[in-house]
Amino acid sequence: SKEEQEKVIEKAGFVVEETDKRIAEYMALADSQAVVVRRLCELVYNKTKDSMIEEAQQQMVLARQEWEQHTEIKERSMKQELQKLLDVVNKKDYLISHETSVVEEITSTNESERSGASNGNGLFEGQNFYDSDSQSSGFNEQLHKELNIGSCVTKSDTNENEMKGIRTTKGKNISAENRLRQEFNSEI
Repeated sequence: SKEEQEKVIEKAGFVVEETDKRIAEYMALADSQAVVVRRLCELVYNKTKDSMIEEAQQQMVLARQEWEQHTEIKERSMKQELQKLLDVVNKKDYLISHETSVVEEITSTNESERSGASNGNGLFEGQNFYDSDSQSSGFNEQLHKELNIGSCVTKSDTNENEMKGIRTTKGKNISAENRLRQEFNSEI
């Protein structure tokens, strides 16, 4: 009948309205859930990002510490090597200075001996009369007796490497030696 149809239509309309309401509620819930899900994703992303940033910062700190330690060790090693070189240079400077002072002292002693006052016989005080080319010391011994100049053996205190014994006459004194030799030979 017509009334029954109207009731069915009315009931169907009511069902459609309820369905629309339910759909709207579900959509609202889905939107709400989407908001929640999006918020959760943002939190996870931010947390992950912060964690990654923190880890990167820690790695940078560790790398910096390792670099500083490496640089400090290398710097200390370079300083040690430099100190060794300086010690070697200072030691060489000391040896050179010491040897120079010894040479100057020997030179000064030799100069003072060469510039000694003449004793009237063509010899100089402090000089030893000896012929380095002579194979025997007989001539020198006889000459020493004739001139009465005593022993000519001296010892140098200024040079440990200098030979002990009779020192040869060289340079300006060689002419005096030749003259005395000629006089000695002529007398013989």
